Order: sequence, then structure tokens, then C-alpha cells
Amino acid sequence: MPQPPQTRWTAALRLPLTEQKGQGLGLVSLSAWALSPGRASHVLPKSPSYGKLKMEVGGGSSSDRGGVSGVLKYFRQRKGSPEKEELHRCRVLYNRLVQWRFVNARALANMTKVKVVAERKLFTVWLRITMLRNSILEKRMQAQRLQHEIKLHETINPQISLLKEWAKLETKNSEAVGRVTRKLSAISIRLPLVQEAKGDELAVYNAMKAAVGVMENIEIVATKFLPQVEMICFLMTELIVMEKQHKECMRELEKWISVVASLENSHKTSFQNHYCARWTWAWKR
Repeated sequence: MPQPPQTRWTAALRLPLTEQKGQGLGLVSLSAWALSPGRASHVLPKSPSYGKLKMEVGGGSSSDRGGVSGVLKYFRQRKGSPEKEELHRCRVLYNRLVQWRFVNARALANMTKVKVVAERKLFTVWLRITMLRNSILEKRMQAQRLQHEIKLHETINPQISLLKEWAKLETKNSEAVGRVTRKLSAISIRLPLVQEAKGDELAVYNAMKAAVGVMENIEIVATKFLPQVEMICFLMTELIVMEKQHKECMRELEKWISVVASLENSHKTSFQNHYCARWTWAWKR
């Protein structure tokens, strides 16, 4: 009974490619096809014995045997020299090395690109952070400047009125000092030194010293009574405020008095009308 073609091809591929003397098993030689990078291993699995294969194939016709032998001749390899096999193996290994180098180079290039992108992102983030820090510092400086300006205005504004008053007092003080100096100079110049008149230098010195002492005492007394004057000024301002409040209260009281008077008049008129209406109603009954 003839076998199907698939069985014949399978049996043909299971035949050993090389046979050793005295043994039924064969080993595969390392050919170019076996050493190619796509192959997983260089050694094929053990094939069944040649006698079994003869028994499997024996049932076929002579034409089938001729076809199988042709396929075997086509796939059968010629055994090459060991130098060529080693050279081919070295070439295959070199090709694999080149492939791995190419893969590593491509991976390195990709990693370099990723690194460059990450560095650019980090640089942009750093720039934004520095810009934010600079803007925050500028805002803080502006806030501090505004705080200092507010403190300066709070410190100077209460003193402006005093400075304006001091300008008026300074003119009066300078006028008084100038008047005193003019009088002293006039008195010292108009001394009667005619007709062999002589002035006592010691007495003049003592008088001038006493005048200077009096002027210094005036300053001391002024500085001594300055807090009291300020207290009196404060009390006067409070008194003025209280007087204004008193006037406002009096005005409000007058307003309410007028309202109460109008209400009283309306109450009287309503009472009179009610009394008249009741009296007329009682008279009619």
C-alpha cells in the first residue's frame, strides 16, 4: 500500500545526513545553514535507525523510493574541511557581534536622545524656577518698599503740623532774639564814656554773665514746662472735642423736644376730638 506524500517527506527528512561506520545513528555537520543566526542550536535531534526507516519506507513503490533518494541527495551535505567550518563559524560570530554592536549603538543613540530631551526639560524648568524666584524677590522688594514708605508717612505726618507751627514760632523767636541783640548792642554802644568816664569791666562782665544765665534759665524752664504744656494742649483738644459733642447732643435734644411738642399737640387735639365725639354721642342718646 503506498504511503501519502506527507509521510514520505517526513520519513525522508528524518534520515541521517551522515553515517558513521558500525553505528546506526548519524550526527549533523556544522554547515552554513546550521550556523546561520536564525537557528536555535547547531545539532539536530537524534534520528531513528536506518533499519526502521527502511521498514517504514519499504512498503512504497520503486518510484517513491527514487523520489525519496532524490530528496536525500538534494538535502545531503558535503562534508567540508574543518578550516572552512571554523572560518564560517568565525564569520557567523563576527556577524552576530556586529549586529549586537549595531543594536547597542542604536540603544545608545536612543538613550542619548532621551537624555538630551530630559536635560532640555530640566533646563526649561530651572529657567522657569529662576524667573519665578526673581519675580517673587521683586514683589517682596516692592512690598518692603511700600511698608517703609507707609512707616515713613506714619512717622512724618503727625510732625508736619508741629513743623508748620515751629516755622511760625521760629520767626517770632528770631525776631525776639534780634530785638534783644539790638538793644544790648545799643546799650553797650551808648555808654557815657565822655568827660573821663570809666566803666567797671568786672561789673559789666558780671551783668553780661547774669543776662546769659537768665537766658539759659529761660531755656531750662521752657524745657521743664514743655511736657506740662503738651498735657494742657492735649486736655484742651479733648475739651474742644467734648464741647463739639455737647453741641451736637444739644442740637439733637432740641430736635427731639420739637418732636415731643408736636406729638403732645397732636395727642391733645386727638383727645379733644374724642371727647367731643363722645359727648355728642351721649347727648344724642
